[in-house]
Amino acid sequence: MNYKQIAVLIPYYDDYGQNSTCILFQDGSRDYRSYSVKHFVYCMFYQLHLDPNAVRFWTSQILGTKLNTPLIVDESLIFIPVKFRKSIGKQDGCFAYINSQSISSCGDYKILLTSGETIDILSPCLLYTSDAADE
Repeated sequence: MNYKQIAVLIPYYDDYGQNSTCILFQDGSRDYRSYSVKHFVYCMFYQLHLDPNAVRFWTSQILGTKLNTPLIVDESLIFIPVKFRKSIGKQDGCFAYINSQSISSCGDYKILLTSGETIDILSPCLLYTSDAADE
């Protein structure tokens, strides 16, 4: 799988109430996986020969926080966490991860993707957009 083509990793509940992942690609197509976003991320990191725990530790050291840190694969592939749904259980994933290159604009509770699709979120706003990086 070409991970740079992923626009958003979206958590959702399947018909049986299990955590699942919807992968929204840059071209607007979707793929559905029967496992959680966390599991998908761990598999992605291992396929890219990265240790997810080491990346998380490194990111938390750089940012000075351990909670809700971005997933940094390299300088061109950064997934930003945004609250997507309210969690039901303690280990319930409620964050979507949006590829920073896929963000066209953002506002309160909405993100416009470069594909033209709008994603509704529970976060009031994002602090980072690809436009902000150019300034």
